[in-house]
Amino acid sequence: MMILANSIFDGTATGIKSSFISSFTGDIVIRPKVDYPLSLFGDETPATGDFSDIPNIQKYTEVKEFIESMPEISCTASQISHPVVLNFNGEHTTTIFFGVNFENYLSVMDGIRIIDSIPYSDVNKENCIMMSKNFIDFLEKDVYAKVKLGDMIQVVVKTPMSYNIRSAKLVAIYEYKSENSVLDKISLVNSELLLDLMGKADSSAPIEEIGSEYQNLLDSDIDLDSLFCDSDGVPETFSEPEVVSEPELPEKAEVVAASDDDDDEYWHYIICRVKDESVKLTKLIILRLNKYFSDSNIPLEAVNWRTAAGLSAQYLYWIRLVFNIGIFIILVTGFIVVNSTLTISSIDRIRETGTMRAIGASRNFIGGQYLFETMILTFVSGILGCILGALFVKILNMISITFTNSYLILLFGGTKLVTSISLSNIRQCFILVVLLTLWGWYYPVRIALGTSPVKAMQGGS
Repeated sequence: MMILANSIFDGTATGIKSSFISSFTGDIVIRPKVDYPLSLFGDETPATGDFSDIPNIQKYTEVKEFIESMPEISCTASQISHPVVLNFNGEHTTTIFFGVNFENYLSVMDGIRIIDSIPYSDVNKENCIMMSKNFIDFLEKDVYAKVKLGDMIQVVVKTPMSYNIRSAKLVAIYEYKSENSVLDKISLVNSELLLDLMGKADSSAPIEEIGSEYQNLLDSDIDLDSLFCDSDGVPETFSEPEVVSEPELPEKAEVVAASDDDDDEYWHYIICRVKDESVKLTKLIILRLNKYFSDSNIPLEAVNWRTAAGLSAQYLYWIRLVFNIGIFIILVTGFIVVNSTLTISSIDRIRETGTMRAIGASRNFIGGQYLFETMILTFVSGILGCILGALFVKILNMISITFTNSYLILLFGGTKLVTSISLSNIRQCFILVVLLTLWGWYYPVRIALGTSPVKAMQGGS
């Protein structure tokens, strides 16, 4: 049972991990250090999370250069997150916008595959949006909105003062390698659009050139005095303006200088992929990054993929933990039955034990004999259990069980049940066998040695 259950859990855990890491979390995420639950989807505080303003990454350029200088990091992508409302002819639905640089983001997230697209560019700053095929299917089925490439989609974001409304062109439709309903609520947009919706875009507009039809007016010889004459050519008279005295400044005016920590870039997260995706190496990199942030007094933190995914991944972990506890209870129940059998066997042999002690056998010799017998039983049964478990795993893989329920797909990390036996799984089972051996040996031998040899030879207890 342990081999079979752990192989299922290992397979699903690997599927969910690879799906999340290659699709939207990466291996490590750098995020602001805040006092509320924060994930890549934003503030996950119930009821009030949508109203929180995620702080941007301070000293972004310095932090990004340090991360990219680490030899263990293969690539990075920066991201902004914000919930939005999509409007389709009066019908509304919510989604999460990830503001990114398309080219950079898609190169980091190799679990995203573009199905269809129209020409677009990250350079021209055009308002663009990418949606998953599953989300578009949801729009057609539940919102009754048919969406196709090139359509302009109206986007609404609530700000503290008002509502910002913009339009974005659907430039690409994509799908994920591993199907997961958590990913279906994500849409990708260019970061400039999301910053504009959030009211954090650069307010400095570019200076437009004056057209040729207006340039002629500037080049012509015009008497400026004529601009202030009436229709008869008589100059208009103006009353003297009232002189307003300038307010007196304090003797020592405080001048507030711009902080050196201000950065032109505005990002919420930096997503990192590591070259070697081993758990141990990832933990070491996270420790090193957090030490750097602490030493540099930068209010940031590095977290792993599960923490970055937030509640969407955490509750899957707790569901699997409940399953593990259930299996453990079944195993404990079975062990109690087996232990009772060993105890009854030791009571039946109590006369034999008393005779051996009467002819000179020591307590250690008899205890060792019971331990050796228990080890033979447990190790043989442990090996047979591993073989049977591996056989059942192979049968499950041959049957190829598939899921259609969205909750099962989310729980098992895909539409197909994938099982895999690892060496750590077998090692854990044999550690359990050793513990069961010691537990199953102690109580029966205690009963056998707790009776005096004379009573034992008489068959008493």
